[in-house]
Amino acid sequence: MAGQCKTIFLTIVRHGQTDKNKNPILHGWRSDNPPVNNFGKKQAQAAGKALKNVIFDQAYSSNLQRANQTCQLILEENQLSSIGAENIKRDQRINERKLGESELSVKNRAIEFISTLCELENAQRILIVSHRSLIRRMFHTLFHEMNCSMPSDLEKLPDLRP
Repeated sequence: MAGQCKTIFLTIVRHGQTDKNKNPILHGWRSDNPPVNNFGKKQAQAAGKALKNVIFDQAYSSNLQRANQTCQLILEENQLSSIGAENIKRDQRINERKLGESELSVKNRAIEFISTLCELENAQRILIVSHRSLIRRMFHTLFHEMNCSMPSDLEKLPDLRP
């Protein structure tokens, strides 16, 4: 990939709140796979409203329920994309870290996922819904290892913090 220059617009969103993560406890990739709660649905809908005029060519979520639900709710609010919930690509590489899984494993999954995105021909505007540790690793990979840049008009983006 060295020497290649390609423009891809990534919109990366953390999943909405679940009952399990209301408390500051890392629950990782659990077998109970909790859905977003009512507040998490409102968070996802607010993100969708903020992104309603963004065109997405593709959407990815982890294959955990909370991320996929959040992605669906965002796309339901979107008014310009031709993709919907049925087009979401669930990708295990962007799942939350498994408890006990090494940081190196998370890093490798993030790098592999980003490399796949760089190989796409037609998708230039991509929605990704994932989890905190994976998102942090993707940002580190993009900005510190691949020397990607942020859009110059980033200050125009809405602040969605409560």
